[in-house]
Amino acid sequence: MVYFEKSKSEPACLALERGKKNGNHRCPGVATQLALDFKDKCYICERKKPGKINVEHFIPHKKTDKHLRLSWDNLFYVCGHCNPIKWTRTGLLNCTVLEDGVDTRISYRLDAFPTERVSITALEVGERVANTVQLLQEIYHGGTEQEGIQSNYLRGALSFELELFSEVL
Repeated sequence: MVYFEKSKSEPACLALERGKKNGNHRCPGVATQLALDFKDKCYICERKKPGKINVEHFIPHKKTDKHLRLSWDNLFYVCGHCNPIKWTRTGLLNCTVLEDGVDTRISYRLDAFPTERVSITALEVGERVANTVQLLQEIYHGGTEQEGIQSNYLRGALSFELELFSEVL
């Protein structure tokens, strides 16, 4: 998870949707702007051009909270692997808030041998840091059998990207 500078101006359709009784965020321009803001990467695992994308609510909204459901600041670009794992979790570091320091409060390490393993370490004590580290552990290693298989694919893709990067260097 890294810092992403999110655009301040929301797609015009969100204001229109807030005026409706049952408005939603699936209006034209939202997903496209989120893809641009998040550099076409899942905000949690950073997988580039994920096969399945979702628009995620950083703070779960409970269907009755229209403000959270349609707030531009609460909408994030996430892949189909990470979204159900994150689902209703709260108390996480926000990667669009520079002061939350997702780049400086958490350390990542990929060990490729004998098997690919991602180590996530908190560099600072705090509930939000600990919650974020726990989420990332589950993203990269899975909590269920299916998530474990998907996580294995994710680690393999990460290892491949780092190998390509090393070759370029």
